[in-house]
Amino acid sequence: MKYSKIIRQDFQSDVWLYEILVYPREPYDFNESALIFTGGDPVIRTFDGNELVLTVSVQDIPVHLKIRSSGSVSSPSLSLTITSISSISSEVLSQIEDLIKNILSLDDNLTLMYDEFKEDRELMTLFNNCYGLKSPKTPTVFEALVDSIIEQQISLSVAYQLEHRLIKETGSSLTLDNEIYYCYPTRQQLANTSIEVFRKCGLTQRKSEYIRDVSNLIASGKLDLESMQDIPETEKIIEKLCSIRGIGRWTAELTMIRGFHRPDAFPAADIALRRMIGNRFFNGKKISEQEARTFAENWGSWKGLISFYLEVSEKKENLKKRSNITQ
Repeated sequence: MKYSKIIRQDFQSDVWLYEILVYPREPYDFNESALIFTGGDPVIRTFDGNELVLTVSVQDIPVHLKIRSSGSVSSPSLSLTITSISSISSEVLSQIEDLIKNILSLDDNLTLMYDEFKEDRELMTLFNNCYGLKSPKTPTVFEALVDSIIEQQISLSVAYQLEHRLIKETGSSLTLDNEIYYCYPTRQQLANTSIEVFRKCGLTQRKSEYIRDVSNLIASGKLDLESMQDIPETEKIIEKLCSIRGIGRWTAELTMIRGFHRPDAFPAADIALRRMIGNRFFNGKKISEQEARTFAENWGSWKGLISFYLEVSEKKENLKKRSNITQ
């Protein structure tokens, strides 16, 4: 096991720069795993095919991060460049490193899944197409829950626009080279946000209330999402989440995958996911939510991660088609 190391600390043009080498568990394909961030807002988070950039807040310190691969799939390493307007202690640097390991799921052991399905020709074709793909997660469960509420019953493209507006309107910011970068708002920031501001960002009245209310529950200590990670049974967490106003099973299952990083969670109500399963495993047939759930039981505790492989595989195909059109 290789350990991370700081390879550069520098002070230039009124900003502090740090560079850290991080070593994920192999196999790991950074470019495949970061593909999901393609087309994001460059002042919030995006991936350009080589470099993932994002802004986060650690101990109330906004920092701008750039991550790129400096190794290979079989011997992976990442170069993490951290920019801040103030000096960062070794403790905070360590927290930033842990945060990146958490967001990018760098310690996940994909070999366990690959070995379990080595006799499944269809799945191995999918795995080989996305070999080394790890499913990113949100920095906090709270962020996953809010995003999932926003994405209820609307297209992802519209949802992303709403999420970006909310972040810019309510989150902390960092100014570097005359550019303003934004961090995801905290539970307290959203608890203090008025319904009028949510509506200004394009959210419906109900979604505005759902997000404000759940933010208040968490900020007041009445709801502790992070402690739910200690509950081993995924279904029990889903039941707890579904007891909160505005959260149904689809929202809870999406939060389980994105925020709790439970590879056995499976959002079968998702229309796009059912379409992908139907196209690959049912000769293009439209399948119901129950048919999807029943079929996914064949994937055991990996069904959530396999659904992410399906999503990224389709995204790769779409990007390839667009590239061929523009050539």
